Amino acid sequence: AASEWLKKMKEAGHQCGVNEYNYLLKGSEYMNDPDSAQKFFNRMEKAEVKPDAESYNLVIKTMAKAGKPKLAEKWTNKMEEAGLLTSKTLQFDLVAKSIARNSDIAA
Repeated sequence: AASEWLKKMKEAGHQCGVNEYNYLLKGSEYMNDPDSAQKFFNRMEKAEVKPDAESYNLVIKTMAKAGKPKLAEKWTNKMEEAGLLTSKTLQFDLVAKSIARNSDIAA
């Protein structure tokens, strides 16, 4: 459904910006769909739309909620490489919670 929305916007001549892509990323987070989050982020970059801190945070949150701590860490590193990581507190908290949910370590 979200891909169709994006397609229709493009067909109507609307240039999708970071806000529209972040909307799609929020949907991926809501649906707990890490694959679509990565897909939309990659589409954003391919369309030469510059991701902002919210874009990265949404992908990180999606990975963490889906129990994919290694991917959450990977996206945190990408955010840092892009110069958008001002505080690691939120991201590391999400990664730590993801690891705790998916391990045998007692909290």
